[in-house]
Amino acid sequence: MKVPVRSIALGSMLLISTLVSGQERTVQCRIVDSKSGLPLPATVSVRAEEGGRVELIGSQDQVTYLEKTRWYVDSEFTISTGEQIVYVEIRRGPETLPLNEVIDLTGVVSATREFRIERWIDMKSRGFMSGDSHMHLPEAKSAQLQMRAEDLQVANLLTSDFTDEAINFTGRLDPASTENAQIY
Repeated sequence: MKVPVRSIALGSMLLISTLVSGQERTVQCRIVDSKSGLPLPATVSVRAEEGGRVELIGSQDQVTYLEKTRWYVDSEFTISTGEQIVYVEIRRGPETLPLNEVIDLTGVVSATREFRIERWIDMKSRGFMSGDSHMHLPEAKSAQLQMRAEDLQVANLLTSDFTDEAINFTGRLDPASTENAQIY
């Protein structure tokens, strides 16, 4: 009996999908500037279609607000999930357009993905600096990545009465500052 080629291909796809379902999948991701192709830090939120577990491998700083976790990444990150569909949201401050993409991992165990984000305006080139004048939680050392991911050039770290950070208050430019990231 002659089996149609289409049936063989469909059968192979179903077999691959069955083998991969329930298996951990990884996606190596990279964020770059849409014009220059240079790597860019950003904030990343990843969720599964059905609310399943999605993790970023590594030790990125993260913040959870309104039940959404955002990771601060220095351009590269790896997603690990058992899900077939994941939603990725990438943001990089007010001058960059947010990026929302769906990654279909059906039949895939390992993949790579490049995200190209686009700046809609460049205020620094016009003589302005972006900043956050009211930050509590980052320490000066970890503020660098968060500032780059949010495309900020100035940050004012405030002390609070629910931590012991008041001993770090100097009222001056912090030694962790750089030319492009001024931390007070």
